[in-house]
Order: sequence, then structure tokens, then C-alpha cells
Amino acid sequence: MKRNRFYPLTFIAMSTLLLSTVACSGSKKLITSGGVHALHIGDPMPPVGTDRLRGHAVRDTFVEQGDYQWREIVVSYRKGKVYLEEDFYGSEVLSRVRVYTPELSLRNGLHVGMAVSDLSAKATDWTLVPLPDYNLVDAYSRTMPRIHFLIDDPSISKTGSWEDYKMDQLAPTAKITAIVVL
Repeated sequence: MKRNRFYPLTFIAMSTLLLSTVACSGSKKLITSGGVHALHIGDPMPPVGTDRLRGHAVRDTFVEQGDYQWREIVVSYRKGKVYLEEDFYGSEVLSRVRVYTPELSLRNGLHVGMAVSDLSAKATDWTLVPLPDYNLVDAYSRTMPRIHFLIDDPSISKTGSWEDYKMDQLAPTAKITAIVVL
């Protein structure tokens, strides 16, 4: 008789554990070489006037730099923002995603706010490109195609030829300020 009483409790406990595991794994927010969540490079941009996207507040805007202008959707997260951008030709196609929040990460665990030492541990074939207008260094590797890491390292000069820069020149504690998917 006592055995029968424990069976439903065990079943409920195991069901709750299974459901919470499924819920947690489904809610993991990943950055991939194709984009973020269900938004992939090459997909249509969300419609103008969208106010929420995947549960997050959204702001629609245009960016102008020099002779170029493009549409940008700013998605607000608790700890930062994600920028969804079209190309320069107004095609309404998602062409770049810039992640400025640690709430999203790559499958290998890399996310905004981590140090260069963490980045160096994931690949060895890094190419560094100085971005002096933004006071950043762009780091990318063939190991992670279409993914770029923007690094803020005030100790490195950002005015030389990009072929001269090596990963070991960056301070190991320099932070990843953004992850960009192209």
C-alpha cells in the first residue's frame, strides 16, 4: 500500500525535473554563424513598426554614416542590446547582427564581457584588424566562420597595418565588447 503512494510522487518529481530540463535547454540563447535565435543572416528584416521581438522591446531606426544609410532594429535585453541591420541598399534583408549583451553566447561559451585569454583558448588562427575610428580591434578566426569579436584594448596602438597584429599583443584581460555575425 505504501508503495503505491510513492509512485505518483516519484512520477511527479521526475516529470517536473524533465520539464524544467527541457525548458532550460530550449531557452538557451545562442549566437551562431547564421545569426541569433531564429533570426538568420539573409532572412527578411522584421516589419517596420514591430514593437516586440521574441519577448524583448524593439526600436526601429536608421543609421547614417557618410553616404550610406541602413535600417537597424535595436533589441533590448536586461544586460545590453542586440542590433539587427540590413545592408546598405535598403533590401530589407538581415545582413549583420551585433551583440552587446552577455545574455547570448556561442555554443562554445564565448560571450560579451569575456577576456581575450578566453578567446585565445578557443582558436589559434586569429586575424586582427584595428578599427581606429571606434578604438577597437576586430578579431576573427576560420574556426568560427562569419563571427567577429570586437575587443577594447587601450594598450594596443590601432594605427598600424593589420598584418602586423597578433593575438599575443593584446592584453589577456582585455574584454570582448561585442560579437558580430556577418
